Amino acid sequence: MKKPIIAIVGLLAAAGISTGVFLKVKNNNDEKVRQKNDILADNVLFNFDSDAVNEISISSPDGKNYVIEKGVAQDEWNLADGTDEDFSLNANTIKSLCLSIATLTANTNYGSATDENKARYGLDTPYTVTVTSDGQPYSIQIGDKSPTGDYYYVCVDGKDNIYAINSSDAEALIPGQLELMSDDLTTFGDSDIVGITLKKNGNVVYDLKYNQETSLWELPEKYSMLTVDQSSISMLVTNLTRFTAEQIVDGNVSDPAEYGFDKAAAEFTLTSADGREESMLFLHQNAAADTYTQVYLENTKQLELYYTADMKFINYTVYDFIMQTMENANMYSISGFSFNGQSAEDSFQVDTENGTVTCRGNVIDITNGEILSFFESFYNSFSYIGISDIDIYAEPDISEAVFTADYSYPDGRTFSLALVPNDNGCYYVFADGKYTGTVTEARFLTSSNSIYSLYETFCTHAGIEPVKK
Repeated sequence: MKKPIIAIVGLLAAAGISTGVFLKVKNNNDEKVRQKNDILADNVLFNFDSDAVNEISISSPDGKNYVIEKGVAQDEWNLADGTDEDFSLNANTIKSLCLSIATLTANTNYGSATDENKARYGLDTPYTVTVTSDGQPYSIQIGDKSPTGDYYYVCVDGKDNIYAINSSDAEALIPGQLELMSDDLTTFGDSDIVGITLKKNGNVVYDLKYNQETSLWELPEKYSMLTVDQSSISMLVTNLTRFTAEQIVDGNVSDPAEYGFDKAAAEFTLTSADGREESMLFLHQNAAADTYTQVYLENTKQLELYYTADMKFINYTVYDFIMQTMENANMYSISGFSFNGQSAEDSFQVDTENGTVTCRGNVIDITNGEILSFFESFYNSFSYIGISDIDIYAEPDISEAVFTADYSYPDGRTFSLALVPNDNGCYYVFADGKYTGTVTEARFLTSSNSIYSLYETFCTHAGIEPVKK
């Protein structure tokens, strides 16, 4: 019996040793996990609500200091009173700074922040950034960049160690003055702008005014015969308030002539409802003119680069802000019309409600789809005039008209169109006997698909004889 007892004792002893070893290994692993978790927890430098930040203080080793305060409007930030500099701030830069610091985590802990270690890592003369969120300040000191360029060395208030954080996070926290500056073309919003003026060589190219009583954009009185295209101006305003620079070249230009702006290609001025003005000069004289246009913002003294393709409005004229198709009379609103041209003339009574057109006693059924199509082609060829240019200073004589059209309405109103040739092969456009200041190429008078051929085609299909001259 002794041998089995000895064996059992041996097994129990072995089990005890195994259990002891297991517990020791487990305790060692638990300690490692705990230590690792402690390190990870210590590497969490900040964790707060970025949206609650209402003040930012930046102090750089070169003496540039900024105190930035949140404004009343969303994403509005302003330099605090007493700050040495005075410029509008870039909301995107501020937002990036707040997001980067609010959940900042270090990659590596470099040990105790002794004076010797601080000097070794450039933290004896650091950038200092302090943000206040919900009344609580959070401060970080940023030193040198690592030799590999991947990290920056930092210290934070409330911790005794030196840490390394990603370069992208650090660089978001230490923006230069040009990065802090607003890169918007204008500080005005859509609803602020009530005036837009472009000048070239001292002469006004276009001058647009918003009439707050009528809620319409207007041209000067001399263009009163032109119909303003409201949508084209609204689109311009929308674009102007959203253009941002690709680069701020100089944040404080003392003499714009040094950059060539004494020979600016254009001067552009925006006026707000409260009477403020923002003016800017445009210059193409740079090595990358096909891609970028230099813009000098006179109010902020900033020189910026914008995509040339976006700045095309400085090449606009009044023509770009008028309706470029003139509708004389809609076929479905008139009661009759007549035309008189060089090759033919005729008159028609129109009753679209009952689907008939009457010409010289002949009643034509336009409920027939084919007949209607031929009639619409003929009618629309001269009832919608494409405006190709404007010339408000010309003085054409309506007695020289080579084409006229007269329209009547069920309520007794009338409208007339007249075209007078000019020396360039185009035609001056008259409406109700008055020169409109516009010019049309009027291809419908001379092209192979002219009004005369369309008129004859309609007559043929309608079973009537055309009236030729």
